[in-house]
Formats: sequence, C-alpha cells, structure tokens
Amino acid sequence: CMDLAYPKERLLESQCDVGIGAAKPLQFLVGRGSTVDRREALSLLLGKINAANGPAAKHFWKIVQAVEKKLRTKFKKYPLVVAQANTQNGKMSAVTLQVQLCEYRQYRHSVARLQYGLPDDETMRGDPEGEGRLTAADFIAVDEKHKVVTLECPRPDSKKVSTQVFLKKTGNNVNVARRMAAMMFNKIRDGVSIEEVEKFRDEMLK
Repeated sequence: CMDLAYPKERLLESQCDVGIGAAKPLQFLVGRGSTVDRREALSLLLGKINAANGPAAKHFWKIVQAVEKKLRTKFKKYPLVVAQANTQNGKMSAVTLQVQLCEYRQYRHSVARLQYGLPDDETMRGDPEGEGRLTAADFIAVDEKHKVVTLECPRPDSKKVSTQVFLKKTGNNVNVARRMAAMMFNKIRDGVSIEEVEKFRDEMLK
C-alpha cells in the first residue's frame, strides 16, 4: 500500500476519502452536523485525539509505546514496518485512526449482540450518505492488454480530463496503479491542474 510505503507524505490524510467501514463511527464521534466533508471530519477527530492529555490518553500512549517497541524489535529487518511502528506521543496518523474507527464499529456491534441481544448497533449501520457520491473507481479503467490504467474524470468545473498510469512504472502491479490513479482523482477533484497531478504521479513512481 502506497500510504504505508510513504508515511511522511500523509497521503491518506490529505488525499483519500474515508472508507465505508470508518464513515459511520466517524459521524457518530464527531457529530452529524459538525462538518459535511469526511476528510475534514477525520482531521478534526484526529486533532482532538492527539491533543488529549487526560489519564486515559496518557495510559493509551504508554501502551502504544510498549507495543511498538516489541514490533520494531521483531520486524527490525523490515524498514517500512519499523517506520510505521514508531508513533510519537500525540501524533497518531490518519491511517491508524481509520483502522481504529473500523474496530470501534465492530466493538459497538459486539456490545449490541452480547449485552443486549440485538443483531447489531443500528447507529453503525451502512453508509447512506455515501450514495450518489463520485468515487475514483467510477472513473478508472484497467487495460491489461496495453498495460495501462486510465483515469478520465470531471474537474470541479465539470470539464473532463484524462490521464494515465503505466503499469511498467508500478512494477506491473495493477493495484498500485489503481491506487495511484485514485490519488490523482482526488487531486483533480480538489482543483489541482492536470500538469501538477501528473508531476505528482511521476514523483511518486520514480
């Protein structure tokens, strides 16, 4: 995953939509009316978590440090793993927060089933707000014969733009090419010029 391979770029925080599994718990914790943009909501919650300094927060970071120390020792031969397992106090990443939001959702469902005999926690169900939203997957096409992933999507002014990710630049890995195209999609939707988007692509894949 490119998000994990380049942690300093903070790609998930700045480029990616919040996943379906994290959307409902994010909405629940931040509040439905606080913001309409999920990335803004994720950034808001991340800031609150990292700024917390109560007893629970201090205990949490103490446990994180202890666990990550063991991880760094066990996986010392793998620099990308070591880089991810080196979280500083008050600096949780957006990647980690999304994962924890998904775990929180599962926890709520578990409590509903085991303590209250319910099928699930209805406040954590589905993602109705996501219906009808433009997603990168709707505009990405994979041509394995010509070994290229094409992205053709509308800019904020509705004018269509087209760009490509060649598989030879990703070691013939289609998933990496798709991920790259998805990041390019988000930049285009944010109003970044196609020239800057392709420059970003080339820098990431060089």
